[in-house]
Amino acid sequence: MLRRMNIQNPTNILQQSKSNIVTNPFIPNEQREIELRVLDYQANKIIEEAYKKNKTTSGISSLTINDINKNVSSSTIGFLDDMFKKPENTLWGDYLQEIIQKEQRFAYLGVLLILIALYMLVTR
Repeated sequence: MLRRMNIQNPTNILQQSKSNIVTNPFIPNEQREIELRVLDYQANKIIEEAYKKNKTTSGISSLTINDINKNVSSSTIGFLDDMFKKPENTLWGDYLQEIIQKEQRFAYLGVLLILIALYMLVTR
């Protein structure tokens, strides 16, 4: 039984990108170690960038009251600004999650809500 092969867009083998998978057992150990070091370096860079992206700038417990006030105000203003910049093709639920998680706003908005609750408790 003959099968038809799909050769609509054949690519010259010399123009194809190099694979990172090494299957040749005859590659010298030095070359293999160099390639492994390069792959390890690239993986570490990716991990560092992801860590820097998700890392909190500093813990809220180590901040001064003045810094907390600045961050609460900037988080509130940023949250309100982003509410008016919602893209048309994004649902409100997804967009709210996105803007609350941006720049650790949830921590400072939580502090604001606690301050409002304390104010309401004191004024009663």
